[in-house]
Amino acid sequence: MRKPLLALFVIAIFSTTALAQTTYSYNFINNLKESSGTGPDLIPMCAGSFTTEPFPALGHFRYVYHFGFGCGLIFNDSISNFLSSGSYTIEMYVRLDTVSGYKKLVDYKDTTSDNGFYNQTGRTHLYPHNGSDSAYIQDSVYEYIALARDGSTKALFSYVNNHYLRSDTDTASYYVYDAHKKLIFFHDDDNTHSEQTSGTVVIIHISNYAMDSNTIKSHYTNLPSTLNIPGASVNNSGVQIFPNPVIDHMYVTTTEKYTYTICDIAGKILLNGVLQQGDNKIYMGQLSPGMYLLKLMDKNGASTVYKTMKE
Repeated sequence: MRKPLLALFVIAIFSTTALAQTTYSYNFINNLKESSGTGPDLIPMCAGSFTTEPFPALGHFRYVYHFGFGCGLIFNDSISNFLSSGSYTIEMYVRLDTVSGYKKLVDYKDTTSDNGFYNQTGRTHLYPHNGSDSAYIQDSVYEYIALARDGSTKALFSYVNNHYLRSDTDTASYYVYDAHKKLIFFHDDDNTHSEQTSGTVVIIHISNYAMDSNTIKSHYTNLPSTLNIPGASVNNSGVQIFPNPVIDHMYVTTTEKYTYTICDIAGKILLNGVLQQGDNKIYMGQLSPGMYLLKLMDKNGASTVYKTMKE
């Protein structure tokens, strides 16, 4: 079967049980853990990689997770039964390297069935429901996508960015996980194998209730808070430093030109250079773990020192 793929997507879950309305947040801060520590870790189907990327529109650098072709992620709900009511909201901010052809974004049946949420050359599609939505998804562009299902009414709603796309009625539970209790992202079913792509994901948020349209649209409108961007240090001089602690690269955004030095706590200069106005990247991978001092000096000779940790 051929079905469409979605480049950026969000699924919302309504909870009809006594469970409180809760969201599991996966923010890919150098790991696949749920940010609150209460949800299960995501499971990679093959190795991916973590890095940071600038998001100028958000005013931040941000950790991201790169997944290869067929290297999906598994949300295994077999222990917590978080989505057992059939209500959910899944939010995703993702960039597909290609939207050409069919790409499976969400699999519900442990890769044993074609059922799922797809992209078809930039158009979203729920299979086996018929019909594709208007084209919104582009190659190599981050998109925010939402899919929300109400377990009581079986109503299913999909969104790309702040655009409401369509509603469907899922009386046959095509878009609810089976006895394996897994949601699988970016990986195709075993019958087809090829309806997938490489890409980069910034967030996956999974909720146990169906968010309403206004909430979903507001999450897109307020992406900086939706993305839970941590680690950036901003001060009155307009300097922004991210991340802290540093893994390999320190990113520094400034409103003017500076010279810089990086010293150890004894004052020995280890690195130095010039920061241009705007976004800058300093490689610190050669330094040992520990505390360092970043000293910035402006054109008038005034200097400011910032503490940073290296992992």
